[in-house]
Amino acid sequence: MSHHNFLKACNVFVYLFFLSSNLYSLLGPEAGEPYYKHTRITYLTPAPFTFAIWGLIYALLGGFVIYQWFEKSRVSLSEGENATTKAVGPAFIMATLLNSMWFAFMKSEHYILATFMMAGVTLSISYVYYALDEYKPRNAAETAFIHAPFSLWHAWSVVTLLLNIFAVFTRMHDPLHPGVLRATFAIATMAFLASTAVAYTEVAGKRKGDVAGAMVIAWVFFGIYANQPAAPIHWTALGLGILVTVYALKPFVMNKIYGTREESAPLLR
Repeated sequence: MSHHNFLKACNVFVYLFFLSSNLYSLLGPEAGEPYYKHTRITYLTPAPFTFAIWGLIYALLGGFVIYQWFEKSRVSLSEGENATTKAVGPAFIMATLLNSMWFAFMKSEHYILATFMMAGVTLSISYVYYALDEYKPRNAAETAFIHAPFSLWHAWSVVTLLLNIFAVFTRMHDPLHPGVLRATFAIATMAFLASTAVAYTEVAGKRKGDVAGAMVIAWVFFGIYANQPAAPIHWTALGLGILVTVYALKPFVMNKIYGTREESAPLLR
């Protein structure tokens, strides 16, 4: 039991470090501009409001580090073991520290190093995301404070990694005329994100995927639509945003309007 409590205490510590260091960088006496204003502007850079998703992720992760102390043991596991200790484990600590380093590298405009850090974050959160597939939520609290934060963080880390890679290899020259190669690269990246959103909706292990992850990607598409004036990218982002949203919510809409018996995909895995 003592090593489980030590892990939980470490989770609290790194979360507070993660939150306070980033709040200080934005609000402290030496605060500068938000990190996203230091990135290279590309043909995939979304509108600043898109990054407000961090607020929701922070809030839910705060709920996680509190709820972990009250999560009950799983019947199938040893005493003191549950989703926090078995599925999340030390990967949360690794992801949080790497994410903090990513913030720092983004603000100092070291884009290649930032990309490597975000790749580490994505791998760490992917481990948690798929490990949690074995621990179905037993109540609303586990849905909100264990599954939800990692679903949202996973989707956002995938998006951020692709945006970082795009920033390393290309940048914006003429906002209205990206050129055939850059426009094709941007649209191909958005198509990959759309396919990822479909995977979130349809597949998570052997069960239906989670709508939350897909909606994060839809949110990013709307952010790209709002920020990119080039017609091919602007309208593709809007179309994919609508498509991903409709596809993710289709089971709920069908059941509401037509009263079908089609099984609704859960909001979270």
